[in-house]
Amino acid sequence: MSAPASWSAGVPFPRATYEGGGWSDGRLGQAYDLIAAVIEDRGEKSFGHPLLSEIEAMDAERAIA
Repeated sequence: MSAPASWSAGVPFPRATYEGGGWSDGRLGQAYDLIAAVIEDRGEKSFGHPLLSEIEAMDAERAIA
């Protein structure tokens, strides 16, 4: 999955992007949302967070397989 221009500009994807087929596995998209919310609740920046990057990598691997 290649990142759209908005992602590289620091703007997170809208939920509809992965629910409409942007994510290979909707469960990974849901996990991403939940983990991002916890990270933000802790006062950390979620964009570019290593854990979220790993989830994105898992989704990309699944798309290739």
